[in-house]
Amino acid sequence: MEILALLANTGLLSTLGQLHDLIANLDLSPKSEPELPRPVQRVAKLRSDEVAILCITYTGGVSVAQLAELYGIHRTTVMAHLERNGIPRRACTRIMTDEMVVEATEYYAAGEPLATVGKRYGVEARTIGREFKRAGVVTRPSLGRS
Repeated sequence: MEILALLANTGLLSTLGQLHDLIANLDLSPKSEPELPRPVQRVAKLRSDEVAILCITYTGGVSVAQLAELYGIHRTTVMAHLERNGIPRRACTRIMTDEMVVEATEYYAAGEPLATVGKRYGVEARTIGREFKRAGVVTRPSLGRS
């Protein structure tokens, strides 16, 4: 009895009651899918000699995408290595000429898909699509996409 009086005087009894109510209202049911730990991304750290070779091969004409694949790193990492070593980025060069785009437009207008037109010119369908957009050519909707 003295303990209850002591608890009541300090307001602790009220706090314990609130704590009891909070615990009673907790949702302790198991979650539908437990959260899995995020996989740790493998970091491919290049040695200084590898970075030097990367820079030399880039200046020799190898693309950023090719270097990224070769070293197993992201293309932005390749670009960061180049920047840190003072290697200027090459300007993006256009693969197709205006005449090629006009000719490709004729194949496309005859019903060939972008991928087929691209194969004729040794480029990806998205390159043809980008060139058509640049030239103001309206493309057909892709099949299988809504």
